[in-house]
Amino acid sequence: MADCERADLSGMTVGFVGGGNMAQSVIKGLLKEDLVKPEQFLISAPSDKNLNKCKALGLRVTHSNTEVARESNIVFLACKPYHMVDVMAEIESSMATDRLVVPISVGTPVEMFEKGLPRAHVIRVMPSLPNEVSAGIAAYTSSSKATTHDKAIVEALFKPIGFCEEVKESLLDITAQLGGAACAWHAMIIEALADGAVKMGMPRDLANKLAPQSMMGAAKLIMAKGIHPAQVKDNVTSPGGTTIRGVHIMEQRGVRGAIMDAMEGAVLYAREIAKL
Repeated sequence: MADCERADLSGMTVGFVGGGNMAQSVIKGLLKEDLVKPEQFLISAPSDKNLNKCKALGLRVTHSNTEVARESNIVFLACKPYHMVDVMAEIESSMATDRLVVPISVGTPVEMFEKGLPRAHVIRVMPSLPNEVSAGIAAYTSSSKATTHDKAIVEALFKPIGFCEEVKESLLDITAQLGGAACAWHAMIIEALADGAVKMGMPRDLANKLAPQSMMGAAKLIMAKGIHPAQVKDNVTSPGGTTIRGVHIMEQRGVRGAIMDAMEGAVLYAREIAKL
């Protein structure tokens, strides 16, 4: 594994083709942890709106994808899945042999990049918005050309800003939903908890503070103790108490099954995108 080698990121130019929300989340996480200096980034995007946001962070920006491909030691492809083929055709001739390319898009298998960028070392990563606050998920899978050093670079970038581990590509779209789509579902649950507290008389500002703290506390407890989530539920539910009554209502409403269905639907759609 890449753990056996440490990568030196100093002096590297980290390029992003695409400067949208996911790219900005990764960049902000890297800046927050002081892993990469602002002047080391080079970002291209068609939108001045996104480039201006990147410029406000002190990053170098351009409208030229080929400039990013030519000047960067690591090239992140952070554009939409349906733009990937055109972007690869645009930048392939500008990219040096053995360049590390890191696609961060759903439904885009490594094989597609091996064909479109045959000289590149490809490591496909699926980061998530919480990488911005060093609490994300960034599982990755590697092409046959990717070296131990390439993997060490990816882990040096992503391990400090969340979970980072190599997985089989068949699992990557699942980890992407756990890190990405599930972030939205967690937010919906937090919002519902806050709404419920408001319904019962709590001021909105206090409810909005306590609801995310509650979810974070449960997650930290599970992770710190390395226990099954069911154990936390069992520890909190006392006989005839308030918690078990709430659990009963959630089971009656099919909350658990709805979340499982949401995960299944998101993963299946990601796999459909890969076939387009």
